[in-house]
Amino acid sequence: MSTADWSEVLVDLGKTAAGFLLGLLGNGYANSLREKHTHRSMLDAIKSEAKSNETVLNDSFLKYYKDGLVLRPFSIATANRCVGDPLFIKYATPDQLEIVFAYVRNITLANAYRERCEGLRLGALAADAEERKAWLEGILAMWEKNLVQCDKSITAITGI
Repeated sequence: MSTADWSEVLVDLGKTAAGFLLGLLGNGYANSLREKHTHRSMLDAIKSEAKSNETVLNDSFLKYYKDGLVLRPFSIATANRCVGDPLFIKYATPDQLEIVFAYVRNITLANAYRERCEGLRLGALAADAEERKAWLEGILAMWEKNLVQCDKSITAITGI
């Protein structure tokens, strides 16, 4: 092989390497854009779930919690799925994560209060009326504070 042949081989090798690197960079950039779009879609899904929970809060919890029988529980399936997804965690800001975690915590607690109160009202969790009454008073006092936190969490989620 002559020197000219070697120089052509080196030029072709350089072109191939440059093309390969540009392809890798392009794929990496495209993947990054797709992941960011997916993250935004996850946030939108959590916001949609929060808006639905706002309706449940106003039409079910706040109207009936003092009676201990709430018509519909909150849903947090979407928020739980997103929080468990590494892609969501990768692109979420610390503030977003704090807001979503508080939302999940408050909504889960409200559903737990609902379950306990219904069990107590229906007589399944306490033996006598005095014991049920004592439990209900304590739970209702804490539940009311929790519902205020739920309202704040829902508002924060819809503002992300």
